[in-house]
Amino acid sequence: MLDLKITIEGDKVLIEGLNKFAAELPEAVQKGLAKVGSGSFTAGEFETVIYDSVPYVDVIHEGRGSSAKYGPRRYLTDALEAFNQGARIEKSIADEIEKEIDKAGLT
Repeated sequence: MLDLKITIEGDKVLIEGLNKFAAELPEAVQKGLAKVGSGSFTAGEFETVIYDSVPYVDVIHEGRGSSAKYGPRRYLTDALEAFNQGARIEKSIADEIEKEIDKAGLT
């Protein structure tokens, strides 16, 4: 696994250690981000949109319905943490970068 660190802060996913690969393997980094993202929305260079949370935002954010037992909470933080279980974001990006490194014979 590459030395990437994923931190979830509210509605942002910060990926530390990605810049060192972005300069030399930009296509691999972009493929990795696209693999993580939904592909439904556009984002800037070396950015991705993971998913659109609109359909259930209010229920989780306000702690209603099936979410009442948890109380009000930051829905996007919860969703991103669940999405990233098992280091899913890091693995998706690292897979694409490692493929490119292997293809270029840089191992």
